[in-house]
Amino acid sequence: MKNIKILQLLALSLCAVSTYAGIEYSTLKVRGSAFFPQSKRVRQIYGKVGGNAEIEAAIGFTDHVALWANFDWFSKHGHSTGLLQSRTNVKIANFSFGLQFPWQIDECIILYAGVGPTIAKIWLRNVINTTAQTIVQNVSKTCVGGIVKTGIYWFFYDNFFCDTFADYLYQPTGFSSKANVGGVRLGLGLGVMF
Repeated sequence: MKNIKILQLLALSLCAVSTYAGIEYSTLKVRGSAFFPQSKRVRQIYGKVGGNAEIEAAIGFTDHVALWANFDWFSKHGHSTGLLQSRTNVKIANFSFGLQFPWQIDECIILYAGVGPTIAKIWLRNVINTTAQTIVQNVSKTCVGGIVKTGIYWFFYDNFFCDTFADYLYQPTGFSSKANVGGVRLGLGLGVMF
């Protein structure tokens, strides 16, 4: 419920800013992606790929420069690599923002590239079963990283478009050891430009 309120506030804020700041255009997208973790350790525990859900908004100040903001959610179950093979779960809420540089190819196609910082909250839950007891560990971290993104808007009806994209996240964190919990996201989104 809290995440929905944050997303609503983000969408309303971007609409208000675009109305009063002389903005060229605004976009709002819902995106889904396959997430491929970069860290070998993360892949061993949670697998080579996972699903990711996102919402993204952008405000274009000119035809070639926009400011964007993105919220995404990743959650995955896995098993630790130690002797006990304990069950584990990771949840990552990631907020990123930055500059986007669109290039219109023709009436229906816009290419874009972007870059910016990311701030993530990561929750880990480990359940260790021993012969004597079950131990539950809950740990969380906040970390800062960066993102590089590229994609194509394919307009299919008036101001509605599909967004095919590839993002690379660098998200360093340290729990018991240092790891980059970032990686590559490949996906598809639906959006509207207004």
